[in-house]
Amino acid sequence: MIRNQPTDKKAALEGLPSLSDRLVYSLAQRYRQNQHLDTPPRQAQLQQAVRCMDLTSLSGSDDVIQIEALAAQAQAPLADLGDAKTTTAAVCVYPLFAPVALQALKGSEVAVASVAAGFPTGLLPMPQRLAQIKALVQ
Repeated sequence: MIRNQPTDKKAALEGLPSLSDRLVYSLAQRYRQNQHLDTPPRQAQLQQAVRCMDLTSLSGSDDVIQIEALAAQAQAPLADLGDAKTTTAAVCVYPLFAPVALQALKGSEVAVASVAAGFPTGLLPMPQRLAQIKALVQ
């Protein structure tokens, strides 16, 4: 049996640009209040942070209307702040709602991500996990 080898997470992230949750939250609050974000560098930081995010809905009570609303929000998350161009990187939904998200995001730059393989536990037998992945990709 092949097992994943432990990795040094700190070393793996070395050299990558980082945006701390605190910085993103601070920038979002300032953006909402129009404080200190009148400079292009600050606006660019917030826009880049948003472009790196996905909006996720993995609730047992999700429905088509909620997923369509999530997709709409992902296409213009900063619209209420006057920025209708910036999008999130993706929306993440259960496989059942992947076709809904794909349709709602058709023609946009927002990707659709989904969970599979017995998420969240991964405890399904391997053939079932592989079948879930195959069905989702198709």
